[in-house]
Amino acid sequence: MSEATVTERTADEPRALETLLQGFRRRALADEALRWSLRAVIAAGAWGIVLSVAARIWPIERAAQIWDAGAVALVLSALIGWVRSRPDLAHVARTADARLGLAERLASALAFAGDPAELPAMLRADALARASARRPGDAYPAGRHRPSALVAGTSALALIVLASLSNPMDSVLAKRRADQAAVNTITSQLKKTQEQLKAAEGSRPTDQQKAIDKALNDALKKLGAASSPRQALESLAALNDKLQSLDNPSTAGQAAGAAAAGAALGTSPAGEALGGALSAGQLAVAADQAKQLATALSGLTPDQRTQLAQALADAATSAGDTPLGNALAQGGAALSAGDVGGAQQALNQAAGAMSSLAQQQAGEQSLGQAQAALQQSLQQANQAASQGSQGQAQGSQGQGQGSQGQGSQGQGQGQGQGQGQGSGNGSGSGGAGTGSGVGSGGGSGGSGSAGSPSEKVYVPKTGAAPGTKPLPAGPLGPGQTVPQTGYQSVLGSYSQVELNALNQTVLPPSERDLVQQYFAGLDQQGTKP
Repeated sequence: MSEATVTERTADEPRALETLLQGFRRRALADEALRWSLRAVIAAGAWGIVLSVAARIWPIERAAQIWDAGAVALVLSALIGWVRSRPDLAHVARTADARLGLAERLASALAFAGDPAELPAMLRADALARASARRPGDAYPAGRHRPSALVAGTSALALIVLASLSNPMDSVLAKRRADQAAVNTITSQLKKTQEQLKAAEGSRPTDQQKAIDKALNDALKKLGAASSPRQALESLAALNDKLQSLDNPSTAGQAAGAAAAGAALGTSPAGEALGGALSAGQLAVAADQAKQLATALSGLTPDQRTQLAQALADAATSAGDTPLGNALAQGGAALSAGDVGGAQQALNQAAGAMSSLAQQQAGEQSLGQAQAALQQSLQQANQAASQGSQGQAQGSQGQGQGSQGQGSQGQGQGQGQGQGQGSGNGSGSGGAGTGSGVGSGGGSGGSGSAGSPSEKVYVPKTGAAPGTKPLPAGPLGPGQTVPQTGYQSVLGSYSQVELNALNQTVLPPSERDLVQQYFAGLDQQGTKP
């Protein structure tokens, strides 16, 4: 072999070695990609299984979107892991030596790849001779990932099975969404009403209108935190009580009196314009007419003043004991006495009373509009709450059965029944019977008088109150002896049952207090000697 041939072969050996190792490196990159992909599938499957199991224990909103976000994060993490773990040629050479049994031939040849000496050339030639017959797949076999692939496939299959099964929490989430939609609708309508009221108030709202606006604001804040129609009902019930407290029932009477006063003033030529405005209910215009009439008093003739004084007196009588009526009475008296200045001052006071009454009317109109919107919201909330209750307790029935008492004068019976959520009870007395029923679906009962603590009542076994020892049921009929007990001993238990049912029902505070006062009254009657 010539020296030129040896030199050419020595120069080609480093390139051949690098080409060989590049093929192994491409296989190593694919092997790492497969490894990290299987890791991502396993992690995403495990994440989905954990989330699916949790979603069947607790109602998790947007569970699918949460899994998507977690899966994307896991895939990105796997991609970053693959990029950071990409092997270089030296790592590939050492791995191939170890897995192919080459005794570090490739690593040694790569280490001396740039050395033209005879010994390095021999190392490269030996490494090429040994490794050229081996395939990259022998160093990086796909079969070594079989366990990971099995785990990945199992987790993916388990996730698919879990996803295909029905989730009992879906109905809970659907109800939550429906409840929240109902609350949002109620809130939107109430907010729209508030905006309309503000637009009608103008730049100078009355104190009543400010109080209405504040009550609406407070209710909207509570509705913003409400998550169910029942909670919305509680907020709306509080708003209803607040609006009722802002009502001024005397405003309508004062307005009617002002209109009647206008008819009386219309009999006088001087007060005809003022009377027409009052009769038409145009209180703001009437206030301006009263001021103009006060200015024009000095130019009236004595006969006109006398006629106007009589009209003012009649108008004061029609207006009644109101600020407007008092001012008109003072004006008529002053004008009859010839005190033009006093009459002018009284008419100016009447103008102020008319302006004040106009503001009260505006406030009452705002209040009426707010109450109308509130009643609509209450109806929607009640409907949504009743639908939710029927869905949770369909077919359930709360009922209470009255009792029959025997006394020295006769027998009394009472019975009450409620359908839906709730319960009912009844009690009987010696001379008459009482009964009541409480339930979300309705109840009915008779009426009668309360018994004394010494009277006895029959307590059926099936109707024994919680916390009391049930008595054995016996036949009822003439001449039959049945177990009896003093009604005072079971009144507390029955009262507790009804009060517990009351806590499950949304009622305005005033009606809730009425029920509590009823049972308190029964207890007080029972303690009388």
